[in-house]
Amino acid sequence: MAVFWRSPDRWQIDLPDYVFAARAVHQLGASLFDRWPEDNILAGKDLRYFTEVTKKVRENCVWGRIHAFGMMADGRMAPILAHRWRTEKYRMWMADCLIPSGDADPEDPRDGVGRQEWPLYFGREGFERLIAAAGQTANFSVAAHPPAPHGNDVKALFDAVVKLWRGHDESPRYRVTRDGFEELCKLRFGVSAGEDARLVFEEHRPAAWARPGRFPGKRPALKIWEELRGEL
Repeated sequence: MAVFWRSPDRWQIDLPDYVFAARAVHQLGASLFDRWPEDNILAGKDLRYFTEVTKKVRENCVWGRIHAFGMMADGRMAPILAHRWRTEKYRMWMADCLIPSGDADPEDPRDGVGRQEWPLYFGREGFERLIAAAGQTANFSVAAHPPAPHGNDVKALFDAVVKLWRGHDESPRYRVTRDGFEELCKLRFGVSAGEDARLVFEEHRPAAWARPGRFPGKRPALKIWEELRGEL
């Protein structure tokens, strides 16, 4: 791990809307601590700075202020839902900026052997806000942010989700949550749909989704998106 943090030339590249976790940690650490180490942040007394920064990252992920993703082998981004950051596994993820596919997706059917390790990324917009709150300006490479989706596009996506759910079988055994639909919007449009996603969900969700006891299962947004991609 020490070699990893001393070798930024071997880190993953930043993407238009995502920042590689190691680079994000350095930017945030430098904005919070005057004595932030530029070299091996896991060495000796400097470890306390790294610990404080990763705890801050974890807190903001849990509260949904920043969003984490694993970059899959084919380059697609798998969202890591906020509740996954409640566990102590985050320490391992942040140490080498990798997340096992089974930690990112709890329904990964592969057990141990065969699971992959995905590079850990954070959504650029949320991290830039976090650094700005510390009175600094992020120095990540400039990205072109896609425009926010129109409300009609959000509604069309929701209609497609409901259609997929109704056609899944005669007695669907899963439901879609509001958080899941918001994650799906990010996968579809590349940015958050914000209030439009929440309003569309609350106004148009099937009544059955409000009864968790009837449909206890939750289908991850990534799995729904995989089924929908060919239809949109």
